[in-house]
Amino acid sequence: MFETTLHLGTEHPPLLRIAASVLLAFGAGAGLGLYARLTSTAESAETVSEPTEQ
Repeated sequence: MFETTLHLGTEHPPLLRIAASVLLAFGAGAGLGLYARLTSTAESAETVSEPTEQ
């Protein structure tokens, strides 16, 4: 009885496709985070000026 209610509709996707999509999403997120961190430090270094002595 529970098998029919759990398995109505489409089949389970293959594990390899799930693992590949998870790895791609993780890589994309890590790449975007690294890019954002590198560009934010580069911009802040250009906009911050050294204090001058008076």
